Amino acid sequence: MSITPAMAAALTIASSAIKIAGHIRAGKHQRNVADYNAQVARQNAILHQRESAIEQQQLEREGTQRMGSAAAKLAKSGVTLSSESALTVFGDIAEQIEQDKLISQYEADIQSRNFISEADLTTHKGEQALMASYISSAGEAFEGASQAVSILGKADKSDDAPELES
Repeated sequence: MSITPAMAAALTIASSAIKIAGHIRAGKHQRNVADYNAQVARQNAILHQRESAIEQQQLEREGTQRMGSAAAKLAKSGVTLSSESALTVFGDIAEQIEQDKLISQYEADIQSRNFISEADLTTHKGEQALMASYISSAGEAFEGASQAVSILGKADKSDDAPELES
């Protein structure tokens, strides 16, 4: 059995359809992977903020322990806890605790913003991959149609050719 031009054109279109489906499937897969990775990055941002809150509570406990230790040392050395020097020590410790907590929160905020930026960029890349698959599919559709028309056009020309007498 020989392949007719119509069959060849149909095979070309079918081949293009399979390629189009593959392009779109690959684009959707890339977008799904990107969406998953973006979701993980957003969850990391939330977890990092929670870790920071725990760290700040830990810093607060350590500060309370430092205050207690300082009070015990001052009392042992005979300094009255309400004296100016004792209050200065307590003030310095409290200030250091607050600075440590602020630094911890600042670092957590920066890291969380980095995770969110990563998530946004990953989502954008996924959307771009999907769009690229649509564009590639459109190109494939035009190429397949062009090849099918070319095959059919050549067949029409060969039908119109005069037969040679022998």
